[in-house]
Amino acid sequence: MGLKGRKRRLRNFDGRAEALANSLTSKKPGVRKTQRDNRLIRIGIGQHKGLAIKRHKNSITTALKYQSILKKYLTDNNINPKFYKFVQVKASPELLVQEYFNKPSLGSLLYFFSVRKIKKFSYSVILLNKESWFLCKSFANQNKGITREKVLQAEKELRNHLSETSFGIFARIIIPSNILVLGQTKEGKIKLALVDI
Repeated sequence: MGLKGRKRRLRNFDGRAEALANSLTSKKPGVRKTQRDNRLIRIGIGQHKGLAIKRHKNSITTALKYQSILKKYLTDNNINPKFYKFVQVKASPELLVQEYFNKPSLGSLLYFFSVRKIKKFSYSVILLNKESWFLCKSFANQNKGITREKVLQAEKELRNHLSETSFGIFARIIIPSNILVLGQTKEGKIKLALVDI
């Protein structure tokens, strides 16, 4: 699910989240299972597209807390990041539902960039499953301006900002699979989001 129409989808996020959660008890749950970064996730299908069911309330709550603190830090200090644009992800910890983007994690994308020139595809999927590999490949083809160097610059700046918030050194617990790469702005900034911390 891309960013187009995101505002429209988020207008009734709570209602859609509740409908997805309720569908889990029906004969035909509104989700399908997939694997990303060696983690099994359940993503919404049909009318529930653009949502995902998470396993633990705590991981959603922590991600929302990090988002809020980072947003406040950037706003209070009038900081306009040079290399990234921060995108806040909507979630409902009580229902274990989070907004879902069909986009690669930072870890997957960096790995893809580092091995995509290797001819033996079987080697590539040792650390990246087939679905994640093709997601990264599709993303790279659609975002020609995004390079490994630009992604690394954006990650470094994001981590610097996180380390300057009230979380300080605890920001190090954010691993590359907790950062989504959503695309880039017209100015060439990399769009990043924090999930499942």
